Amino acid sequence: MEDDATAEWAEPEEAEVGGAFAGLAEAALGALGDLAENCGSAFLPYLEPSLDAILDLTQFPQPQVRGAAYEALGSLCCCCDGQTGPSPSQLEAFRALVGGVRKDPEVGVALAAVGGVGRVLQPPGHAHKEWLEPIGRALCDVIAGEVACLRCWGDDGDEEETSQRAELRETASDWLPEVGVAMAREGVAGAGGGVAFPPRLFRRLLPSLLAALADPAHPGARSWAAAVIGQLGHALGPEATPFLPDLGPAFRLAVGDRDDEVRANAFYAIGRIGEAVGHAHQEGAWPGAELCGHALRPAGGEGPGRVRDNAVAALVRQPGLPWQRALPLVLGSLPMTADLEEEAPVLRFLLGLGAERVREKNSKNHPKFTQIHTKIHPKIEPSAIPAPRPGAALVGSHRCR
Repeated sequence: MEDDATAEWAEPEEAEVGGAFAGLAEAALGALGDLAENCGSAFLPYLEPSLDAILDLTQFPQPQVRGAAYEALGSLCCCCDGQTGPSPSQLEAFRALVGGVRKDPEVGVALAAVGGVGRVLQPPGHAHKEWLEPIGRALCDVIAGEVACLRCWGDDGDEEETSQRAELRETASDWLPEVGVAMAREGVAGAGGGVAFPPRLFRRLLPSLLAALADPAHPGARSWAAAVIGQLGHALGPEATPFLPDLGPAFRLAVGDRDDEVRANAFYAIGRIGEAVGHAHQEGAWPGAELCGHALRPAGGEGPGRVRDNAVAALVRQPGLPWQRALPLVLGSLPMTADLEEEAPVLRFLLGLGAERVREKNSKNHPKFTQIHTKIHPKIEPSAIPAPRPGAALVGSHRCR
């Protein structure tokens, strides 16, 4: 009798769901997606049965199979002959793909679904015009944490969970510029005419980005948020102006962050937003020039490194800034030592002024102008650059990339 009771209450044995099928299905889904991408219209005879099979697998118990199914859907959604619109099955597949981003409880599956969305946006196929708004909204909701896999987690997740959440948000933000470009190309309302990202989507995600920029516990999140705001703010073009009252105070705090990477990305954003809004700093609406000048001041400013490199590049990106004010700060911050991709706007600024102005304003720093000029544009004859005065020596050096 006792043995019967023990048997009745024994823990159930664990059983593997799917067995070897799960691994085989995952591999087959990957191959099917590759075939659809590479075969183009030649895959059309197989499209409908393939979509039916893949849609069934988006409900499979094991998350890796669901994830592979969503990625494959992204490839098959854009399989067409280039003359007709999406088929009813493709419309159903697209809705399932966006639903996977929003509704799947597993972060890994939602990440795979975002990857499927990326396949929709990439060549050789392009997302259909009517799909762009739902894609943009879904990606914005990922960043805002308004998807099932992020809502169901509390603040006490372990390190792996936190890393997965961050990866999901970063991946979503990586695709947003592509959405904006596609919207501008297709003439979607709110994009085009110098605007490469619609303000309505930026407004949708800005509160979450500003919250991440001010997150005291996660410097990685602050750095990421600064970079995304800069990238999308630049894509807004002049439509970034209405957001300046929120962005200005946030970046005043960010440039004083204790983390170097956060400050560097803050100055990256300041430069891009300054380019977008034009002369707003002259009206007091955008503190970009002021913040850069403070970082580059001779006493107490940023030392050599990526933060200073980004600050000087941001300074020269502020349109309408008087050159007499900017030039001493620029020359005093050379040579650039860490973020060499930012040398190009600095060089354009110096070349736009001309060597005579550079030498006249600050002759002792003129050799730096010669050095950066010959480094980035080695094909320009050295004779085209006025030689430094006798006795002057080159200050600093770069290793060629």
